[in-house]
Amino acid sequence: MENEVLKELRLIRQDLKYIRAHMVDQDMILSSEEKTLLEKSRQDLRAGKTRSLDDVMRARNGA
Repeated sequence: MENEVLKELRLIRQDLKYIRAHMVDQDMILSSEEKTLLEKSRQDLRAGKTRSLDDVMRARNGA
């Protein structure tokens, strides 16, 4: 009985290692809204409608 429990625990440990190695990072998955916003920002960038952070900071500081 004890050997069976130990064997089962080893199998569970192997399964957990596999799951950890193949888990998807939830922060890497975009929602449909986020995909839309990302595409809009890419369009703005291509159209030259964006400003660099340095430009924004200079304007903010009056430089």
